[in-house]
Amino acid sequence: MEALEKILNALRDAAEARGALVVGKDGLTLSQVGVIDRDIESIGALASNSLRSPQSLGEQLGSGGLVQVLVQFERGAVVVEPLTEDYVLVMVAGEDANIGMIRYALRKHKVELISAL
Repeated sequence: MEALEKILNALRDAAEARGALVVGKDGLTLSQVGVIDRDIESIGALASNSLRSPQSLGEQLGSGGLVQVLVQFERGAVVVEPLTEDYVLVMVAGEDANIGMIRYALRKHKVELISAL
């Protein structure tokens, strides 16, 4: 678990995100770093569920498997990315987030993150 948190912190720092968490497909949080001032368990469950509709849309369009979901809000952004069949990464960023940097950091750290699971 310590290795996972170390990688999550490196990812969060590189992405300049407020927080990062790994949740199971069941919505339970495995690990969390950074400052997210809300109910982490609820966020994990909602993020895990947020993959269902886009995955179905991709299947209907014949576009292949889901790679990433990005949701932008007035005061921030959330990136949800499947890591394995069982785990999902959730990045929470502020309103000044550099989405390109978040996506770059995810690509850079993804293999390392999966290895730590």
